[in-house]
Formats: sequence, structure tokens, C-alpha cells
Amino acid sequence: MIDDILKFIRPVGSTLSGLCLLALLSACADKAAIREAESERYRQLENEMISAQQAEVKRRQAELRIAQRLQQMDAERSAAARQRLNDGTDGTAPDSPGSTDVQKNTTPSPSESAVVTQIVIAQSDSDTTADTWTLQSYPDPVDGAPFCALVSTPVVVMNGELETRTRVIIGAQRIFLRTDATFDTDATDTGFRVDAGIPIAFDRFINELTAEVSDSYERLLSAIEGGSSLAVSFAFTPQLSSAETHVIEFDLQYLEPSLTALARCESQNSATTIADREESVSS
Repeated sequence: MIDDILKFIRPVGSTLSGLCLLALLSACADKAAIREAESERYRQLENEMISAQQAEVKRRQAELRIAQRLQQMDAERSAAARQRLNDGTDGTAPDSPGSTDVQKNTTPSPSESAVVTQIVIAQSDSDTTADTWTLQSYPDPVDGAPFCALVSTPVVVMNGELETRTRVIIGAQRIFLRTDATFDTDATDTGFRVDAGIPIAFDRFINELTAEVSDSYERLLSAIEGGSSLAVSFAFTPQLSSAETHVIEFDLQYLEPSLTALARCESQNSATTIADREESVSS
């Protein structure tokens, strides 16, 4: 009888041992898979951090290039103003045998390098710049939904013989540059600058006609609120004019009341949206 019992126990014990071994192997395999998944997740996080650092370095390099370019533009404008002043002084002098020679010497020769930046000063339709900025319900460049925005007077920029219209749009969360010609998205010396402050490059191009600042919105808006002049530089593709970049300057003197009206409009829209949602839920 004991032999019969042993014959019954041996197979059962072997089965249990096999099950335990399978469970152990399965647990080891699960741990290996978990370790591999964790390693892959850490690799992805590390790659994302590296990409973010590279993007930040590129942004700072672009802002530095813009600052250098705008400083060069300031120097060019000062030199041009001094040249005009000198030309005016020469023109008031009495005629003399040498006056013609002086005029010949001050006339630029065709071989001189062309101006590389076209500068346009935004003008309003009245004697003041109070209406340079108007509060509008403007269609969002992304989805077309209307939002509260301060929209600048359209500025005509000549790209060769092609007349283009460009405007700046200030929203509650983003600032856009909108034109009716295709931007050169590879141009580096592009973005906004308030007065002589640090340039702020475009964060992205939403489409071929719209450039956006959103990540640096708070920094740019703060500069605009305390500034007197806003400059924006950009380039087209194809660039049909002799200028490598275009720069538009906007007067910020009368912008403060408009910014207050923008905040009020955004607050009212937010309250209306919340009320509509509550009414929709209750119904």
C-alpha cells in the first residue's frame, strides 16, 4: 500500500516542481521586459532633454544674430542721416568751380554695394499714431475662431516690384506677424525687438504667411508695455528686392490704452465662454 501511495505522490511532486520553475522563469522574463522598458523610457527622456537644449542654443544664437544685425542697421541709418545732412549743407553753399566736383565725389557709384535692409516706418491715416493699433475680433490663424486682438495698420512692404501688406497682431497669449507673401522660414535674422532691447526670435511659422511668438510671449509683451518703438524683421521667399531682410517699425506711444482694452475684451470673452458652458451643462 505504501508503494501505491509513493507512486501517486511522485508525479504530483514533479508537476508542482515544473509549475514552480515555469513561474520563476516567467517572473524573470517579466523583470527583464520591465527593465528594458524603463531603459527605453530613460533614453527617450534624455533625447528630449538634449533636443530641448539644442533648440534653446539655436534660439539664443538667432537672437544674438538679430541683435548684431539691428545694431548694424542703426549704424547704417546714422551714417545715412549724416550723409543727408552733409549733402544739404553742400547744396546751400554758393556755386563755385569746385562745387560740381564736390557733388560728383558725394554721389554713390554704381559699383557700391546695395542696401541690405529695407526699413519701413508704419504710418497711420491721421496726424497722430493713436490709430496705428485697433482692437478687433480677429480670426485665429490656426483654426479661424475669432479672438480679441490688437491689429496694427497694414504696412506696405515692397518685395522688388511686388507690393505686400504686413501687420502685427497682439493677442492675449500670442503675437503674430502676418503678411500676404511667403516668408523665408530659413532666414536667421528675423523676429521682434523693442527699442534697443534684446531681440526675440519667432518661435515658429504657423504657415507660409504667419510667424508666431508664443513661448516668449510674456517677455515680448512686457517689453512692448514699457517700450516706445517695436521693430520686426523678416524675409520673403523668393526675395525679389535687393534687400536681404525687411524691417518695419511701429510706434508704441499710444498702445497702453489699447492693451487695457485688450485685457478687458479677453476677460469678457472668458466670462461669456464659462457662462455658455454652464448653461450647456445645466440643459
